[in-house]
Amino acid sequence: MAANGTKTVTINTTASATVNSGNKTIGKLSFDGQEYLIVANIKPMLELKEIKVYVDGQKKETVDNNDDSVNNIKPGSKLELRFYIDNNFDNDYRYGDIDKGEVTVKFDDDSDEDDFGTEIDESEDLELDAGEDINGELVVKINVPSDAEEDTYALLIEVEGEDDNGAEHVVIWKLDLEIDRIKD
Repeated sequence: MAANGTKTVTINTTASATVNSGNKTIGKLSFDGQEYLIVANIKPMLELKEIKVYVDGQKKETVDNNDDSVNNIKPGSKLELRFYIDNNFDNDYRYGDIDKGEVTVKFDDDSDEDDFGTEIDESEDLELDAGEDINGELVVKINVPSDAEEDTYALLIEVEGEDDNGAEHVVIWKLDLEIDRIKD
C-alpha cells in the first residue's frame, strides 16, 4: 500500500454463545506498530417491543422506543405498564430459554423520590422459552401520590435474563413521566 493510502479490511469472526450482550472487545488488530481494539456490539436476544401505558384503567400511550414520554399524568393516578417482550432465539434452539429474568422499573435519579413523594423500585420475574413472547401479561403498577410535584420524572426500565448458556441479555430503556397538577 502506498504511503497515506487507505485500505478497507473486512474481519469475519464468530462470537461464542456464552458471551453477554453489550459492547465487548473481541480482539486486537496490529498494523505498522499500532494496536487497535476490535469491539463488537453483541445484541441481546431479548427484545422490548413496546410498553402500553394505562392511566386509571384507560390506555394512554404506546411507548415503542427508548427515551419516550407519557404526558399529562395527574397526581393520584394509577399507572399500569404492560410489557411486550420477545425472546428472539429460534424456538428449536435448545439453549435459548431465558431464565432468571426480571423486569425492573425505578427512578433514573434517586433524588426524584422527594419531589414525586414515594420510591419507585418495582420488579417482576421474567421467564421466556426460545421463540416465545409476552404480549402485555407482564404488568408493573405504579401509584402516583396525590402530592406529587409537577415535573418530569425519568424512569429506568431494565429487562434482563440469562439463557441456558449462561449468557446475560439486557435491554435498558428510559421513560419520562410528566406529572401535570390540576390548576385551581
